[in-house]
Amino acid sequence: MADCNRYVGSLVAVGSGLLLCLAKSGGTGGMTLWPIFGTTNQLLAGLALLVITVWLLIVVASAIFILALWLVGEAYLALRSAKNENRQTA
Repeated sequence: MADCNRYVGSLVAVGSGLLLCLAKSGGTGGMTLWPIFGTTNQLLAGLALLVITVWLLIVVASAIFILALWLVGEAYLALRSAKNENRQTA
């Protein structure tokens, strides 16, 4: 019975996403899912950052310093990536 529920749940998830994608004509149905994906992605990233921060506070005394270095490094990589994309389009 547990296997049946797994397949039914998967079918409901895939079917609802497919329904949302195909809801609008002209090939713009995928744009319905894009904001939902972006929101979910940001919420998951925030949750991961929160869990890592709490873990660092418990395990390492200098967790705030490590977190600050991580955020600065992440911002640097994003800036470098945007700079490379601008060079390729120019």
